[in-house]
Amino acid sequence: MRVRRSVMVAAGTVFAALLAAAVFFSVNRALVSDTGFAALLEKADAEISAGNPSRALSLLKKGRRRAVSTGNWLSLAKREIALSSPEQAQDTLSAALDRFPANDRLSAVLVYVLLQEGNAAAAETWLPFLDGTEFAPLASWARLSAARPESCRDPEVYAAAWRFSGNPVFRRDAAVLYAAAGDYAQARLVLLAPAETGNTVPAEIPDDALFRAYVAYDARYFSEVPDILGLSGLRPLTGGAAESGADEGAENMFPAQLPLEAALLAADAFYLDGKTEAADQIWRYFAASGGGDPLLFFNHALYASSWPEKRDTLEACLRRFPDYYPALAVYVRSAVPADSPDRFFPFYTENAAVPSLEEAGFVSAGMEEDFRNRPVTLPDARRALDAALDVQESPYAVPVRLENIRFLCFQSGKDAEARHLLWNILEESGRHTPPGDSPENALLEEFALWFFASQDDYAVFFTLAENASALPPVYEGIWKAAAGYPEEAQRCFASAAAVQEDAWAAAAGSAVLMRQTGDYTGAADYFTLAADLAGSAADKSRLFAAAAEAFAQQKAYTRAADMLRHAVSLDPDNYG
Repeated sequence: MRVRRSVMVAAGTVFAALLAAAVFFSVNRALVSDTGFAALLEKADAEISAGNPSRALSLLKKGRRRAVSTGNWLSLAKREIALSSPEQAQDTLSAALDRFPANDRLSAVLVYVLLQEGNAAAAETWLPFLDGTEFAPLASWARLSAARPESCRDPEVYAAAWRFSGNPVFRRDAAVLYAAAGDYAQARLVLLAPAETGNTVPAEIPDDALFRAYVAYDARYFSEVPDILGLSGLRPLTGGAAESGADEGAENMFPAQLPLEAALLAADAFYLDGKTEAADQIWRYFAASGGGDPLLFFNHALYASSWPEKRDTLEACLRRFPDYYPALAVYVRSAVPADSPDRFFPFYTENAAVPSLEEAGFVSAGMEEDFRNRPVTLPDARRALDAALDVQESPYAVPVRLENIRFLCFQSGKDAEARHLLWNILEESGRHTPPGDSPENALLEEFALWFFASQDDYAVFFTLAENASALPPVYEGIWKAAAGYPEEAQRCFASAAAVQEDAWAAAAGSAVLMRQTGDYTGAADYFTLAADLAGSAADKSRLFAAAAEAFAQQKAYTRAADMLRHAVSLDPDNYG
């Protein structure tokens, strides 16, 4: 789920800590009346600045004999705490309270130090001196800490506090702790449980509805999410309203000032609950209303009911957010070769007379239909990539540059340019193998492995693999096979087969290992399986050709010839 906001657990704790801290920083030189004491403080401060904490602490301990006011004592304690010596600070404050019994400031600081050390019981002696003063919240915090340790992470403690007190802060704390433990169902039940007192404490909890909606979502009670957010009464849009994403009075369908985050959560819940029309209505409405999140456009594009709607929505997204990588990748990868679009879109045919007719102002219904169904062409994809590459300081800079290289890889004669661009990125990373300590670097590392393996440049591939922070199973299998560990390689390929996008490469790797050991029957079967799973015609062709060779090794010449003919038909340019 999306990243949640941090929850204010025990707001009184924070307030009390701020009050105690204020004691320290309220002390200034005006309180230091004794010149001898002031000189000693200056020496201690000099030792602190020189990095000699032990000498400074020794001077501060001597300062107790010269302290004549509460301000003097607080000056000593403040420095001892800053030097991470709470024990010495406690001794100083105890001595000060012997001189100034019942002083609320000294008592407050001592209580604060004891609480920080986890010694709430020892603080109890001084709590009566804080009652009725500005430090009363600190006394309450101390009593609560003594009754319930601050480190308590048991959600049932907070759930019980909600039931008995009616304070909704405790209810939310319990839900957070249950959710943090992965028990979203129990977190949801806590939020639904009433207080036993019948009287709840008024408390403003920011984004309470959104929080409850997230818990219901994670508990997989998707139907409850729109109810919590006030969106259960959405009615489907029809006709022109459905096309534009809004109709007359459409804004009344949504609660006033509904946050975009809440709208996206409700849309996700609608979709997962099988109500795709309601989900798409939200995406479309907020996108048409100038929504500032590209996810609105992208989600609508993914679930669009027709290709024209999908293409137009992706283009609208990229006009507003040219570097938004998810939309860019889907758009660019849908591009088709301009000379053979019918391979991808059987209904699309190019007519040489169309441009002339359009210039003359004549557009037939058939021409309009063809325009609506037009594919994304290579020039369209090129323009989209160029616009994304032009965005300065884009958070998607590396994925966009890699997508550009991938686009070049699937065009004839562009391998050298793609290779040059990839080396530029690798060299910018500081070394040939970027460290996998971030999502971007991990992506770059895996992409480089894929690129050099697909280019049959195994010298570079093995160098990258040897220094890689982590290897996907399919690449580890290739590396192990080349290093002479066929059993380990086969285990890697078996693991990679479970990953859909790697399944064909894993099958091909297994086939190569079988061929090396003379198991041509198994090799033929696995090369054929890999070819069936592969995505591109070029990869399918190469794998079917390898299968044909394996059949020939078995003297199954008729099967080999049929397989080779099929391989040539898939990629005739690869066979001279």
